[in-house]
Amino acid sequence: MAVQIAWQALPEGYTELWLVERGQPCYKLFALAPKELERSRTLVQRWAEQADSLPEFLEMMHLEGLIDLEMLRRRLEEHIPLYRMWAKLREFCRLAGDIGEVPMHQIIVGDAEDLVPENAVWLPKNRVAEATAAWLSFEAGADVALNSSSLAAVLAELGCLAGQRLGLRWDAAMHLGDWLCGLITGWLLTHGNEEQLWQLESIAAQAAAGGLQHIGPACYNPAVWDVYRPAIAAVVQALREGVS
Repeated sequence: MAVQIAWQALPEGYTELWLVERGQPCYKLFALAPKELERSRTLVQRWAEQADSLPEFLEMMHLEGLIDLEMLRRRLEEHIPLYRMWAKLREFCRLAGDIGEVPMHQIIVGDAEDLVPENAVWLPKNRVAEATAAWLSFEAGADVALNSSSLAAVLAELGCLAGQRLGLRWDAAMHLGDWLCGLITGWLLTHGNEEQLWQLESIAAQAAAGGLQHIGPACYNPAVWDVYRPAIAAVVQALREGVS
């Protein structure tokens, strides 16, 4: 695995390093002066090729003296929590297809919803902070911490993006996000699609356990992460075929 990067020269002489997703520069990481660029370009490229994730790459840039501790802290705060949630979804959805790396260019964390570009999701800062706290508690062993309304809202949006990565239309991807949110957190967040969500849960239960008995959500039964993994492919296929 590697981190995809691109260089963009500025008129004033500096050169910016950008994160690339799907062939397009999407997020500025930092900028280098001409002398720094001459000394460090090969080094940066080598670490980008070797890193398994953006956080790992940023840590190496700090150790090499290319970004200071404050910039490292800010960049990691922006990326790591959502990376870890996305990584769990990526593993959970693997049998349905690979959703790839977290699409940071489609995730806007901030206070102004009106600044969100098309095909992106908006996550308020306070909600991401609360979701992050819940997720860290979950990773520390407290499964019930998943039963967080803020985490539910964040996972529903990430689940929708995951659905798009799996080739679903926007409405079908939204159903997938809402269903994953309920399966993991126990919260039913809907967009007038309760009927579709019940259909998806019946399909999932049949694929997971061979019957209609539901064992979720994961906040109360951690077995969901293993038992329901084969069900994701069935749910995605049903959405492709028209549960919408």
